[in-house]
Amino acid sequence: MPEAKAKPAAAVAGEQPAVAARAVARYIRIAPRKVRVVINLIRGKSAGEALAILKFTPKAASPVIEKVLRSAIANATHNFDLDADRLVVTEAYADAGPTLKRYHPRQRGQAFPILKRTSHITIVVKEGTPKKRVPFTADDVPAGPARAMSAPEVKKTAGKGGKAAGKTAAKKAARTTGTARRKAGEAKAEAPSKKTAPGTTRGKAATATRAKARARGQQKEG
Repeated sequence: MPEAKAKPAAAVAGEQPAVAARAVARYIRIAPRKVRVVINLIRGKSAGEALAILKFTPKAASPVIEKVLRSAIANATHNFDLDADRLVVTEAYADAGPTLKRYHPRQRGQAFPILKRTSHITIVVKEGTPKKRVPFTADDVPAGPARAMSAPEVKKTAGKGGKAAGKTAAKKAARTTGTARRKAGEAKAEAPSKKTAPGTTRGKAATATRAKARARGQQKEG
């Protein structure tokens, strides 16, 4: 069951210390690694946004964390008269609890260990402003060396808004490659073979052989 606790935050010089309320759930039968996947989503968010995120996150730890968060909100409003609409999740973490050790029987009398891990979930809320999301822009991407992209790379790097342009560039690159290959094949077919080219030694020998064969044929006919 979540435990209600109050934790005063550090006082700012010349101001009253901000009061923080927290709730703790101990010995939860979920591994801390799995709990942290969900709890990282709500850290720094407002209480209302955190509840919405937990409601639509399909994880086993979501309902448990939601219960702890609601307990922390109730502690803040009931014990310290804080405004629920201004609450922010300032701290949210999951510590490892005791591990239950079990064994699974296997072949040849062996026993494989099973570790059933537990977690201690802590959530701290206080009045404040949630962290603003920093939008990701193209300027954040480091510029790489300039080089010509192949057709698959052009198609892969085309963004959602430039799908048509990416497809056009990919078709153009493929068309250029196909034309170059076709011209190379035609030039190769039109070029005389090195074995029978007139200017080569083999070509001269072949010409002399054909002349001798032609002469023998004429003698036989005569």
